[in-house]
Amino acid sequence: MGSLERRLEGLEQQRGLRGRHEPSEEERKERWLEDARHQRRFDIEHREPLTITHARGHIRALRLQGLLGRTTEELRNQLIEWFASCASSSSGAIDENAIERELARFIYRQEEGSENMVCPPQWRESLEAADRLRELWADVPAEVLARWATMQHGVEEGEALVEIEKKLAVEGAEYGISDELMWQALGPDAEQITDEERQRRLREVLVEAYYGEQGYRVQQEIDRLLKGD
Repeated sequence: MGSLERRLEGLEQQRGLRGRHEPSEEERKERWLEDARHQRRFDIEHREPLTITHARGHIRALRLQGLLGRTTEELRNQLIEWFASCASSSSGAIDENAIERELARFIYRQEEGSENMVCPPQWRESLEAADRLRELWADVPAEVLARWATMQHGVEEGEALVEIEKKLAVEGAEYGISDELMWQALGPDAEQITDEERQRRLREVLVEAYYGEQGYRVQQEIDRLLKGD
């Protein structure tokens, strides 16, 4: 009986192995991209400061109601007045950077209703820098981005980090990427925001590199490097 039971068990295991579906490369990629979309919402959208979310939402509400100001100054005043009314009821302060940031993004993207508006110069330069950084980053080979990521992994401070940052700066320059460009892409208020918000904004700029097709290729290269292939 013991021999028969072992044979039946072996047959069941073989049947299970034959029935198991090995995902194709395309299926693995789609699964990764789906997970990345969820992660993107957590990393970028859910961590966005409420003042920025509210400013954007109020611009949208004004446009849908047909109450949007015709000029940059009119819309700015509408946002300031709205934030002031919110601040008075909550004893909070007006976040002028949130106002300027969303006002600039609305105009820079040439959204409906912004035709007669002029983008604030400092923010326009920042948004142009973000576009430039995005273009340059897209041209960096996946294996190079993977190597950059693994170089930084687990190194948070000390001389080792300084040396790695120097090396990354040299290699980044080969692709036109500089600390100055990255800093400018974060916004003219970059020095006033937290490290967490800087990281969130960088991911927002380089969303394809973190959560899109490029991100998938980079992750494949990282996996390969970690395996020592």
